[in-house]
Amino acid sequence: MQKLILFLCASVTLFSCTNNISKTEINNSGFSVYEDSIPKTKNRLKLIKLKPLVKKSIEESPSFGIVEEYIDSLNTSPFSKIEEITFLLKDQVGEVSTEMPNDLKTNGVLSRLNQIRNYCLKTEFTLAKRVIDTNTLNENILQILKSYNTLVIQLNETQSRIPKEIEEQLKQDKKIKKDTIEGTPLF
Repeated sequence: MQKLILFLCASVTLFSCTNNISKTEINNSGFSVYEDSIPKTKNRLKLIKLKPLVKKSIEESPSFGIVEEYIDSLNTSPFSKIEEITFLLKDQVGEVSTEMPNDLKTNGVLSRLNQIRNYCLKTEFTLAKRVIDTNTLNENILQILKSYNTLVIQLNETQSRIPKEIEEQLKQDKKIKKDTIEGTPLF
């Protein structure tokens, strides 16, 4: 008898729970990137600085200074301001490649500028979607910042000089001596 009462109580409890679960509605709430206006207090990535010689030679290009400002603001800005910054950054990067002094225009520097522009386009595409994944957006921002760091490394390498001793050795005309030892063929 106790088993029957226990079985009835368990079945009533089970059916009443399933009925309550099916009647409740689940509220879907989304996250709007544009309503996020909380300023970041921490940088997303530590940025590399230009060497003084490179900085002096790149001052001829005012667009690069603007690009640096946009990169700094991109590093700390909330998601609500990312679209505006990447749009302006994309345009300024195109101007930097035309205004840059010829001694700094190497293939590595130009490819890094193009890479920053492409990541800006990728970020704009991510922001144009109906549902924005903030993790993907943050990864795109980090890719832009990493590309900027590699651009700075490329610019710093353009001003690196070979030590004088090595440069003198490279300039000396040395005759290549052939081996004087005769070898026997293996086969």
